[in-house]
Amino acid sequence: MKNFKGYLQSDGHPIYDAFEDGEDVCLCGCLAHIRRHIELCKEENLEYAMQGLKFIQDMYNVE
Repeated sequence: MKNFKGYLQSDGHPIYDAFEDGEDVCLCGCLAHIRRHIELCKEENLEYAMQGLKFIQDMYNVE
């Protein structure tokens, strides 16, 4: 990936930190991990969890 240019979507693992200094690479987070945590919150606060899940779904719909 030495010559990679563009958007790099990852789970935020520290191995990708090496790309932070490059001007040609934009690191983007993955929502799958966040979504799983929000799913777990449904039992505690269904209303807020559903708002979070809808927000993520709306972003995927744009993609």
